[in-house]
Amino acid sequence: MNPPPTKTVNEILILKRRILLDRLKNILTGIDLKEGCSCLTKREKNIINLYYLEGYRDKEIAKIYGVCQQNINRQRKRGIGKIKIINYF
Repeated sequence: MNPPPTKTVNEILILKRRILLDRLKNILTGIDLKEGCSCLTKREKNIINLYYLEGYRDKEIAKIYGVCQQNINRQRKRGIGKIKIINYF
């Protein structure tokens, strides 16, 4: 029996990025991003970008900002919530 083909690091990173982009797309489906992002603080935009597009975890982002992981989690969720509210109205 042949072993399953292994993926290169680059292939894994590309796949991971696609998954994260799909995840963000699912969250923001049907949302006017330009209008939605206008209501976000710079920090919320950065946190959302780092988490969904760059693939950082809350713990890693917390180290960058020098705050606790829970703080980052709340800010990220608050930002996504703002975008969803803007789209609702």
